[in-house]
Amino acid sequence: MVGRSIVVASLNPNCKLCGLWEYAEPVCVAGVGPKNPDVVIVSDSPLPLRRGIPTAGEPRKILERELQKNGLQDAYITNLVKCQTPDKRAPTQDEVRACKPYLEKELLELNPKFVLTIGLPPTKALFRGKAKINQFHGELIENDRVNYIGMPTYHPAYTMRDPSKLPGFQNDIARLARAVNGESQDRSFKWNIVRRGNFETFIKEFTAASEFAFDLETSGLFQHKDPKRLQYITAIGIALPKRTWIIPCHMHPDFAQYGVGPWRRGKALSLLLLELVRIQRVTKKKAYGWNAKFDNLWLRNQFGAGFHLNFDGMLAAHTLNENTANDLTSNCRDFLDVPEYDIPLKWKQGITEDPMPNFKYCAEDCTYTLQLVKLFQKQLKESLPLRRLFYKLVMPAARAMEDIEMEGLTVDFEAMENIGLELLSEKIQLEQDLNRIAGHKVNWNSPAQVAQVLYNELGLKCVEWTKKKSPSTSETAILGLMGTHEAVDKLVAYRERAKFISTYINGFQQFMVGDKLY
Repeated sequence: MVGRSIVVASLNPNCKLCGLWEYAEPVCVAGVGPKNPDVVIVSDSPLPLRRGIPTAGEPRKILERELQKNGLQDAYITNLVKCQTPDKRAPTQDEVRACKPYLEKELLELNPKFVLTIGLPPTKALFRGKAKINQFHGELIENDRVNYIGMPTYHPAYTMRDPSKLPGFQNDIARLARAVNGESQDRSFKWNIVRRGNFETFIKEFTAASEFAFDLETSGLFQHKDPKRLQYITAIGIALPKRTWIIPCHMHPDFAQYGVGPWRRGKALSLLLLELVRIQRVTKKKAYGWNAKFDNLWLRNQFGAGFHLNFDGMLAAHTLNENTANDLTSNCRDFLDVPEYDIPLKWKQGITEDPMPNFKYCAEDCTYTLQLVKLFQKQLKESLPLRRLFYKLVMPAARAMEDIEMEGLTVDFEAMENIGLELLSEKIQLEQDLNRIAGHKVNWNSPAQVAQVLYNELGLKCVEWTKKKSPSTSETAILGLMGTHEAVDKLVAYRERAKFISTYINGFQQFMVGDKLY
């Protein structure tokens, strides 16, 4: 059992720094666990009826099960807020500020190597800028101000409300255990930039390899050629078993003079890519990627050909477990122990005087993709149904979707314009009707103004509230009032027209080139 070697004690039984002392028994609870722990676990606040023990019931069982499975059962566990809160509510900012010095004193005396925060309140309190658990869970955080390494993860109680978070929680605990035991995997790798002097070496290695992973860095997300857009590829990464190669491409035109390699002018880059595609087809080497349909659509639009995709790591991750994150960063963190390596968006787009961070980022993406693909291939071998699903349906469908997206959809502009005008006319009429019912002009896109009219002026009963305890005007709240008043029915119709216009008339414009919709 976690925290088995110390009896629950009070840090300060006379503490009255916040109002919780009136409800709590005991007051200002210390954590439980060994005196010299490698790991301290910080929850939000003690639960009632457990003499202040941090976490209880089924959430505690979930936590203890994962800790024991990974050999971390001797962890010390404590709370951000040292007194139980009324009705198990989340602690307030005032309560957090009042109790934080007690937690900091605990951590200073315990001197752990690692601190695991479970849930949002302790994560926000200890790790500045890491308030998004979905984004930062499982990340090892080093900070010069403290002598421990931190890691945020989901609260076990949250995994009960949303079971899709449980695999992420389990992966985080397993990664923490590897870090505690010094078993984090070495993910260093070799990478080169393709230049005139090593071009033949690159071609020989590519030709000899039986498999490779590829990745692109680009100016944006829209792959289809459009004379109205500035579109270019900044780097093409080819990860081979021995090392990863980066083919430098056109950087942002303002910084083109800083580009590296012989590919900035003429048809050399196009000829090289077509040759790589030809070699893959002739040698039947396997091509891997991560959301590689995106990359292949760029290659096909820019150079006229893309690689035949044999395995997509993102689709494999989803096939193996649809409840885990499918982004490359999360999978690198969960399965490869790779530290965060993101770079600013402008650097990815080549808007930089130094292209090396862009090239290195591309090298990391395709190298880790190759490593994850090898891992997922082994996992798929262990399940015949998933293996058949992935290779017989998912991958053929992905290749088919790539061809479909290259073709695009032809749009009837006259019909589109007529529908747009009809929807706009209906929207204007509905807005006028709503203003007439309200007796004054209202911004019907403003939740505050809509709530004022519906609940205060018209006296309708609120059926749903926001997190800030304000009357809600969300879709579910309004649909729950359908048929109770003319204003509600017209508001639903108004929102429907507005949605059609923004999504299917105006919204389609960003995906159109000529008369084709992509």
